[in-house]
Amino acid sequence: MEREILTLNRCSFELLREGDTFIGLGVIEIDNRKVRCGRLPISPYSETFSANSLCELKLMDIVKSDGEIRIKSRALFNPMSVKLMKDHWFDIESMILEHFQTVLTE
Repeated sequence: MEREILTLNRCSFELLREGDTFIGLGVIEIDNRKVRCGRLPISPYSETFSANSLCELKLMDIVKSDGEIRIKSRALFNPMSVKLMKDHWFDIESMILEHFQTVLTE
């Protein structure tokens, strides 16, 4: 695993990668004080309602400016083995409203 230290003002961020794959952020320090140990990388995770989950982030670019660091990546998704359940709250809410409208008009 490759490690790269990115600095922004008095902060430093350890970027972890394997080739062009973004693994996550490791150690984070502010004024040389460790605020994140980095034992396990922190990285985003995402799922879609069409049953896909984030499987890999390809590192495209790191853009540094005076006030920010942007890690640009391309997300790759794989189909999930189980589809997410639909949120049925809207169905229940419309049934309740329909019931009360019927009660009020009778």
